[in-house]
Amino acid sequence: MARIPEYCRNTRTTNRRRHHNKAMSAPHKHPPGSFVLFLTVLILLGATHAGGTSTATPCPPVGFVTHYHEGDLEKLDQTPVTAELADLIHWRMVDLDEEQPCPESLQLDFSNADGWLPMLRNTGRKGYPIIDTAMYHSTMGWRRAMTGQAGENMVGMDGNEWPFSSLHSPVFRQSVFNYIEQFTEWFQRHDTEGLVPGYLNGAEWFYPGSLDYSPLALAAFRDWLRDKYGSLEALNTAWAQAHTTWETVTPPRPSVIGGYHVNEPTFALNSGADASFAATPVPVTPSRRYSVSARVSGDGAATRFAGFHLAWLDDADNLITVSAVHAEDGGSAPYDLEGVVQAPSNAAAVIVHCKLLAWGEVSYRNPMLTEEGRDEPLTSRDADDWTHQPYTGESEAHSEGQDETLTLTLKATEEDAVEGNAVLMLEDWVTFSFEAMAAWLNDCAKFIRQCDPDREISSYVGFVFAQLAQWDYAMLNQRLDISLMNTPDIDVNGIQMCIAGDDFAWATSVVDMARKYHKPIRATDLIDFPYGLYSGFEPIYRGTLAAVQHGMTEVFWYGWKGVPDYSYLQRMATADRNRLIDDTRRAIDAVAGYRPHTNLALLSPVMSYSLADDNGYKGDMIDSGGLYRLLLDAGITVDIWTPYEIEHSDGDALYRYDALFVSDCPVLPRAVHDTLLQFVEQGGAIISSGRLPASDLHGASFDAALEAHGRVINWEETLGRRYWGRLRRDQVYGNTPPVLVEAPDPERTPMLRRRLREKVTNALDDLAIPRVVSLRENPGDVHVVPYRNDETGGMLLFLVHTGSGRCHHVDLLIDTEHSLNGATAWRDFDDHAPCILIDDGVLRTPDFAHACIVTL
Repeated sequence: MARIPEYCRNTRTTNRRRHHNKAMSAPHKHPPGSFVLFLTVLILLGATHAGGTSTATPCPPVGFVTHYHEGDLEKLDQTPVTAELADLIHWRMVDLDEEQPCPESLQLDFSNADGWLPMLRNTGRKGYPIIDTAMYHSTMGWRRAMTGQAGENMVGMDGNEWPFSSLHSPVFRQSVFNYIEQFTEWFQRHDTEGLVPGYLNGAEWFYPGSLDYSPLALAAFRDWLRDKYGSLEALNTAWAQAHTTWETVTPPRPSVIGGYHVNEPTFALNSGADASFAATPVPVTPSRRYSVSARVSGDGAATRFAGFHLAWLDDADNLITVSAVHAEDGGSAPYDLEGVVQAPSNAAAVIVHCKLLAWGEVSYRNPMLTEEGRDEPLTSRDADDWTHQPYTGESEAHSEGQDETLTLTLKATEEDAVEGNAVLMLEDWVTFSFEAMAAWLNDCAKFIRQCDPDREISSYVGFVFAQLAQWDYAMLNQRLDISLMNTPDIDVNGIQMCIAGDDFAWATSVVDMARKYHKPIRATDLIDFPYGLYSGFEPIYRGTLAAVQHGMTEVFWYGWKGVPDYSYLQRMATADRNRLIDDTRRAIDAVAGYRPHTNLALLSPVMSYSLADDNGYKGDMIDSGGLYRLLLDAGITVDIWTPYEIEHSDGDALYRYDALFVSDCPVLPRAVHDTLLQFVEQGGAIISSGRLPASDLHGASFDAALEAHGRVINWEETLGRRYWGRLRRDQVYGNTPPVLVEAPDPERTPMLRRRLREKVTNALDDLAIPRVVSLRENPGDVHVVPYRNDETGGMLLFLVHTGSGRCHHVDLLIDTEHSLNGATAWRDFDDHAPCILIDDGVLRTPDFAHACIVTL
């Protein structure tokens, strides 16, 4: 298994200045080969000081995801992009027997590549073609038939065969290796000029298939369990079961509750429940806003996950998309459920569904849809106009209408849950599944390198926005931490990144996790979940700069054409688009040769979760996401770790940090808890929001408590949850998933947020934790990351303004022996202006709008 590169071993000292000097001057150690790769990439990026002009070639890859078969690529010539990431070959075949396909007979169609290479030559752009090694496009008819005829398609949690090849299918794997061999052989013969520096290993999101119940996957899981536990007896003890043979060992089958729309979903370990009362379709006006409301009552989990699903139809009665409205605080019945949604631009009608998504009973009193600004209800209060729609599990339905009052009641009974230690069983199953996906990604990288050793290999890991605070997706679709730890043969960590309007944390958090691995970090498609380009130029511009600020070294935005909702060609003005490209290149060049520095870390306790655990999950994902945002707004840069990473890092993962922030986390693997104990015993500090770890995955309490140590601050209340406040899952455009965004919340005041930021910084001061840079007066809208050049000792400070208007100045408290006299600021990649030394160790920047890079 891959290990995180060893960090520098800083000796802790109570002397603030001496500690700082050592931390800033000691270089990180790298495993053999990785440091050479890192330096090579920095050279290729053209290292300069802030504000300088790079003359090195080639330029860092900054460009768009393109679709050669859709055309319009000549318009790229009008932009300052340096590269394109191309969906070029895909699975286009020649002379294919679609009824009886077999891996040996597959012949790729390279006609697109024949036209693409001359275009690259003429434009000077570099090309990065996608080698589609993932499972997503195995739904193509002939591919599905190829593995289906062999009985090697995946089986879902519902027990049904899904139209995807199993990751463990020998036929699937043989076909992919045949595809890789032809792909690389063609480019070796035809690209002799270095127009194609590397390949993208993967395509789309590296999903589905994370939880595959096919016989092939179950056999591989049993082998994994043998390696972990050593014997069936040991497994029985851990799982609290009594298997007499390995063949009867099976994983649990979690079922999502909430339909991926509620703010805080969870999973049940049985078949689940999903039903609705559906109204008859009513006409709507495209792009108009509509209000939906009802009084909700009942008991059990059903009321917590109650909600409306609005199914929008076009004029041919085809489903366009589904909008969801759920209680923003989880709902303690009875309560008023209401929300406002916007009809799609091509909507002709809508069906309102009153949903049952968990066990128990839920009643909707007077469900009503109205057009915003009008009082007349569009839905009927006649019980005959509402129909019970059972989807998953057994459900009962009763409707009653009397005196203009309509009550719709749905009820479902919980099936028997898994016997034994369901918490550990589920964690084992999820961990195995994601390790299997990472191993496949790495196997493909090895084979690509075997076929073509001279080109770099990037991953294309998607759906990782969920890593920070939407752990339902992180349990079923992708785990960035497991992928990063188990893909040593990947040269560039390519990651799908997203923002959500002016919330950049979804992108910066994955960069903060990936940069520990000392590889270049590439956004394989940076898009705006859930708004497309609806939120405009400023958010995607600042969000991109924020990702570079945290350590992203390369970027491809999505898309040049492709899906219109988030196409930069169709929805961004030429001047704005070119500014986005130019300033991103300038930002990457400015920090080339440097890297972010921090002595602080954050434990994000993403693990599998279900109703088998107390409170539905092992930690609070809202508190985790909120704590990260709180730290950013307080001017604090952290490296993000997960329990999986710490457990698989030989116990020394936290050695280089002075303090570790921990979000609400009552359950941890015992080895991780032992690492935290060792960390504080050696002088580290822990600052905790919410509950500290109390028990392990076996349900056994920890003998030694973290709070018994003097350098552990436990706030007890979930500060991250309070800081983020009330949320909703929002999806406006396109086929992207709904993302948590801030909802109107009278308790989330500027005063509250300021007090919470002060609480964080005061805790660091009380513990005498040194920081390279901090903000003397912080309104919470400036994020700052210090950069260090290990070779020259040079320092940069990268600031991004996340608020509106201009930032008039920022006062930076800087703990360094660098002279602050003569410090200059590169403002908005436009002009240079001097910084002012207003006090000992306090530097004032000039005003700027978006970004400012200070050179000391």
